[in-house]
Amino acid sequence: MLPGIAIAISLVPPLAVVGVCLGEGRVTLATGALLLFLSNAVALVVAATVVFSATGYGTEARAARQDAGAPRHRRAMLVATVAVLAVAVPMAANSVQALLADLWLREVSTAADDWVGDLEGATVESVTWQGEDLLVEIRSPGALPDAASLQDQVDDIVPWQPAVVLVHTVGERTSP
Repeated sequence: MLPGIAIAISLVPPLAVVGVCLGEGRVTLATGALLLFLSNAVALVVAATVVFSATGYGTEARAARQDAGAPRHRRAMLVATVAVLAVAVPMAANSVQALLADLWLREVSTAADDWVGDLEGATVESVTWQGEDLLVEIRSPGALPDAASLQDQVDDIVPWQPAVVLVHTVGERTSP
């Protein structure tokens, strides 16, 4: 029963997301869900191998193979290693990409703070990714400086030069 539950909660949902995303034409999201499915499948196989080895099944299997004159299991180990690497490399690349995106977001936030720094009462409310573009939300009591200068700073920070989308809320904070 436990293996069925493990499969149901770790393999079926990502595959469902793959199908839905492909149906919507969102190939990038489907690829991410497929990577999650593959990493879960590899993790299940590795965990099962560790558990079976720890309980002594590896020794019994080795003895049975030797008695039968079967070749060693090098091919299985090679396939397992390739599967782990095939999942680990894209996951590591995704992690590096996420770290860089967070670093660039902090740098752009600092640049946006500097950009509105001379305006009295102006604050940068948030800086977030919106797809490949940056959404910068600013609250100020008056007009903003020329947006081209902020775009130039962002172009110097982020390699692919994302578009900066400004959301300007005119207003100020007051206390009663």
